[in-house]
Amino acid sequence: MNLSALFRETLLYTIGVILFSLLLFWLILYLFRRNSLNRSIQRSHNKLFRKSSIAIQLVISIGFAFCAIIIVKQTYFLRHTDELGFSFKNSGSVRVASSDTEIVANRLKQMPEISEVLELKNLFDLLPHRNRLPQEISAWDEKPAGVEKISLERMYVSPEFMSFYEFR
Repeated sequence: MNLSALFRETLLYTIGVILFSLLLFWLILYLFRRNSLNRSIQRSHNKLFRKSSIAIQLVISIGFAFCAIIIVKQTYFLRHTDELGFSFKNSGSVRVASSDTEIVANRLKQMPEISEVLELKNLFDLLPHRNRLPQEISAWDEKPAGVEKISLERMYVSPEFMSFYEFR
């Protein structure tokens, strides 16, 4: 399927979903307005539900905006800080499941955009692709008084791995 046909079909689908949603929304709105108008004519002094629902909506909206701001600040911090203990800027990781790692590494080295290729055989990636169980440590040098034990994850890496990610 060519790109223009795919774009046209996606656009038609999106317009159809929007029109169907608007039609359904207008129908529900019409029924709700008719029912609420009848109720408000019958009893016009009950404003407690309206005030409480507006207050609940306001609290939920403020909470959502607060959480969104926190997430944006966290991602900004992760992108612009050097305090993580390692550097992952302008680097990537490729996992090859077969024994053709040398062929893939040679192809990557031929690309002008890539400046360095590090082959890690039987070693771990920086970001794990599967769950690994942590090891709990209860005794170590210079242990603080209030700490009973900590959980650590063991990773088998080479000195090249440490210098590539600039671990401190």
